[in-house]
Amino acid sequence: MVKSVLEMELSKPINDFSLSEMVQIFEASQLVVKSFSREVVGDMLHLKITFYPGDLQSCLSSLRRYGFEILILDGRDLTREHLEDHAAYLNTYLNI
Repeated sequence: MVKSVLEMELSKPINDFSLSEMVQIFEASQLVVKSFSREVVGDMLHLKITFYPGDLQSCLSSLRRYGFEILILDGRDLTREHLEDHAAYLNTYLNI
């Protein structure tokens, strides 16, 4: 059985970044990191991570809680989809 590989791009201020914090988030969510690269842009650190999925939603909520901005996610972000659904539902009442 071949596991699918997902890709994520994150951003965080370089002064607030801790590699150990990010690794703990991924380990707690049972995500296995395949590759990791970083790029410094001004005072922001952009991270590109390729991983084998585990509990993706737990990982995403933990990353947000610790101040990571999720720029790109090759997969589903159910929290974002949930918020978009609620916004669309609210918009139906605002446009009456």
